[in-house]
Amino acid sequence: MQIVIPMSGFGERFRRAGYSVPKPLIEVDGKPIIQYVIEMFPGEENFIFICN
Repeated sequence: MQIVIPMSGFGERFRRAGYSVPKPLIEVDGKPIIQYVIEMFPGEENFIFICN
């Protein structure tokens, strides 16, 4: 199965709040947000990331 993960948007609200990394790389409890998303699909290896 192919898992498509959209990661678009500039994250302006996060920047205004002081974050300097892209939204998917913002850490929550020691892990980047994108890692939590990937972990929602155990055993899957075919990911497609849509970035802008």
